[in-house]
Amino acid sequence: MNYKERIILLSNNLLSGILNSIYFVYPSFYHFNSSIYFFIVFISYFGSILSSIIFGNIKVNGNNYIKWSLVGIAGPLLSILFLFYPNTYLYIFSYLLFSFTYYSTYFVFLLYYKDVKLNFYFNIYWTIGEIIPQISLLFVSIMLNLYIISILLLLSILVVLSREIYMFLFTEAYELNLLVKIDKIFSQIDHDISNFGTLVPLFEGLLYPINIRKLKFGYIELYNFFVLIGFSLVWSSLVFLVDKINLGNIYPLLLFINGLYTSIFYKIYKRTINNNNVNIGILSRLSMGVILIIFSVIYSVLSIPINGIIMTVLFILAAYSWTMFQFFFDNFIIIKYPEKFGNVYFFRNLGGMFGSIILLFISLFNGLILSLAILGISIFFFRSYFKKVI
Repeated sequence: MNYKERIILLSNNLLSGILNSIYFVYPSFYHFNSSIYFFIVFISYFGSILSSIIFGNIKVNGNNYIKWSLVGIAGPLLSILFLFYPNTYLYIFSYLLFSFTYYSTYFVFLLYYKDVKLNFYFNIYWTIGEIIPQISLLFVSIMLNLYIISILLLLSILVVLSREIYMFLFTEAYELNLLVKIDKIFSQIDHDISNFGTLVPLFEGLLYPINIRKLKFGYIELYNFFVLIGFSLVWSSLVFLVDKINLGNIYPLLLFINGLYTSIFYKIYKRTINNNNVNIGILSRLSMGVILIIFSVIYSVLSIPINGIIMTVLFILAAYSWTMFQFFFDNFIIIKYPEKFGNVYFFRNLGGMFGSIILLFISLFNGLILSLAILGISIFFFRSYFKKVI
């Protein structure tokens, strides 16, 4: 990787990891309702859906991948602006913007290098970033943390685009070329308006690398949609319980532990196609659901407190179950059906979105029972299909 790629990778993951931890601490610090954590999980999946539609299907090449990947830095920078005034709705919108734009760098790099091992680097920088607020918030306020992150993100963009900025400011030929491009855009607008047409041709031109028409619903997409409903029900319940049992102040630590083990697992897994490992991941998440049911009953009925050690174990198990499923299934997709990469992420996040929002309408206990049913069925119902293709 060249220096621009390293700066983008570091800024997108390290600084966004810090920001993500702050997003989790923010509701607890400003006394938002605990149910907002269901929205956090819902928004993260919804933002990923938007990102997978665009960035998961983009035509990446050596000329455009740097600029596309910068969206993953500019987006988080813009999202911070909505956090300076503590408000539930601004917080939700800010997290949506963050979730949508952050993943752009991930998709662009993965599609450009075609190597799922990049997950390790994305996760290790992200993980280091997540633990930093656990320390920094002991000395400075959330707002000061946000100011510092904003400055660093802005500096990253300026460094990566330093040559382009120089050319823009000091090279007349570049400026004239830019003016020609702008003139063409407005000429297209005038042409469309004069013909009483829509502005769709203009926007199709601006978004030319995006191929949304490849998003089709098939057996593989159904599998991911179904499984992620179960995964999300368990994960949303876990995130909600942390705040409910008054452990919200250690979110950065728990997220760091989760990310650390995720990075370790990504590093030790081998790039192979193995449907048994996919099923092990699902079975591990199912086991998490069983444990959460037991401890939620203990907490609500017997009023026995759940300590941080138990939550730490559950966050490690969450890392293991997710990486086991995602890593080996993504290998299968990239090797066998690379054209479906964006499709899979779209329907996977759609399933996660449904799983998290369900818990707003049913009890935590019923949601966990539903997750067990979904994950149990998915192991056996889809096993016969993947034996034929893997």
